[in-house]
Amino acid sequence: MCHRCLQPHATSAGVTRAAALHALRQLLAMDEEELFTDLDPHVPTWAVTDEAVHAGVGESPLEASFRTVLARRLSKTVNVTTVASPSGAPALDLDGGRWRIRPQLDAHGTRPDFTCQRPLGRSPIAVYTDGRGYHASLSHNRLADDAAKRARLRAHGYRVISLGFEDLTDAWEPTWLDDPAVTQLRTGMPRPTRAGAVTEQALTAWRGGPMELLVTMLLDDADGQGPTGTALSALADSVWSPLILGATRHLPLAGGAAMRYAPATSPDNDPLWEALRALRPGDRLPEPTTASAQTSCSVFVADHLSLAIQLTGTATTGMALVLDDSEEALASPVHAESWRTWLRLSNVLALAQAPVTITTTSLALTELQERAAAEAAVSGSGVPVETMHELGWDAVDPTLMADEVLALLPHLARAGIARDGEGQEVADGVMTELSWKEQRVAVVYQPLEGDVAILQAAGWRSVVAGDDPASTAAEVSALLKEH
Repeated sequence: MCHRCLQPHATSAGVTRAAALHALRQLLAMDEEELFTDLDPHVPTWAVTDEAVHAGVGESPLEASFRTVLARRLSKTVNVTTVASPSGAPALDLDGGRWRIRPQLDAHGTRPDFTCQRPLGRSPIAVYTDGRGYHASLSHNRLADDAAKRARLRAHGYRVISLGFEDLTDAWEPTWLDDPAVTQLRTGMPRPTRAGAVTEQALTAWRGGPMELLVTMLLDDADGQGPTGTALSALADSVWSPLILGATRHLPLAGGAAMRYAPATSPDNDPLWEALRALRPGDRLPEPTTASAQTSCSVFVADHLSLAIQLTGTATTGMALVLDDSEEALASPVHAESWRTWLRLSNVLALAQAPVTITTTSLALTELQERAAAEAAVSGSGVPVETMHELGWDAVDPTLMADEVLALLPHLARAGIARDGEGQEVADGVMTELSWKEQRVAVVYQPLEGDVAILQAAGWRSVVAGDDPASTAAEVSALLKEH
């Protein structure tokens, strides 16, 4: 395949192979996971239509409008320059490169509509412009996929902004975050632990919606690590206070109906379990993960959306924001408002210091089932749950590991080996399943040809996970002891 095939149809001379491949995916309506090598030239994947051809770069009207609105808002404060990008769509530079805003860049298995990059790769911001018809409708239900990919970016240090057409021009202005709620947050009792760090700037960014939040981030020279980031994070950790007051005042969380508020239904206070139970009260769910007896949990529900917040005293120690992605829910006329609120809350809650899960009912159920299976496996291994916790192995995400690696964890715990790194790229790009950086020891699974040699050349010692976890754990233990 040669990018020169599209050269005669280009609007400029700068057609790259990357731009051509991007254009072909748009033309053939291919997902980013599909491979060109899998296409059969004798079995077309497209339908022929008879209509006028219009010039363009393959971006949606929402993407084009987003760039225009963002440039207009930012130009009031900073110098905004429009530049070319490999995708063919225009990109933006702020103040000569203080921020570079690029369309359609691949990152960790997903392709945000725009990526805001800082020099040296610090604190990137991924922006998704979501039209309901292509993301949250019965014909195109991509909600679970959206949640999984955005969670993966957050795990890799990205801040994520998701928005729809309404957010380009309209403020969010949640009624439960009005002036009486802020007064209660600052002076009421009980008072959230981090309430004192909440600023007017943070409140304005929340109330203004995704665009205001994004502009606030782009004008923050501290990349979210200074006072601005601290205030946004503090408001996320303190959100339970205005929500409780909003529930007592019968204010809506999403749409027009008053939000429902209730304490946890299980003494375990697992926020993901509680959020899913609120949306699926009649379903049989796996037993929740046991939490400390010192915690409490509150659940806020609006139609097809639920938010569960776990507290230790007045400090937030966990949150789960869950959207119902079943066909029955998407067929509801009020689901659209639940979805929009899910997007807006995901933008701000993810900034909290406390761990936050942003997901859908289908993914939440799968995660709870996998948690239960992992706990059962640990119980069957003879390794106490307390030991797994003390060594950090209970914090491993079972959805991101192969069964052969998961089976290895109890054996590592039995040997007294603590968790260090997981899913890390080392030695210039070799993906490891588990790693111990100081000792330069790694576990790999189904490595690519040459990976082991690359690790060895870089001073790493590796063990390939196989069918005998006890033997693999013994090899790892021996290598760690040699250090």
